[in-house]
Amino acid sequence: SSPYTGINFDDMQTSNGILEQDKWYHIAAVNDGGTRILYVNGEKVPLSGTPITVEPNTSDFMIGVDYLTDHLRHFNGIIEEVRIWSIARDSTAIRNDMHRVFTAIPDDVS
Repeated sequence: SSPYTGINFDDMQTSNGILEQDKWYHIAAVNDGGTRILYVNGEKVPLSGTPITVEPNTSDFMIGVDYLTDHLRHFNGIIEEVRIWSIARDSTAIRNDMHRVFTAIPDDVS
């Protein structure tokens, strides 16, 4: 349905109705060796579907937009404080850091 108020992560989806307009959310998407885990405000959210196979490529990295054959769909909102980690973070680390402002690269980032 439109507007879609769920979250899509590597072709896996949450239920519609997870997000509300004009509300702030902390979203953490984790790919742990192919297992997809999604956290909203530090809480694990169920995903359904089959994840896509992610392979190394030279495609642009995009947040807030998805690729479609004929056109792109864009997120209609504000995205800030994006962090990309080289490790799969667990729920404790995500909850501990979700309100933290980083002034330097944390020690657990390689």
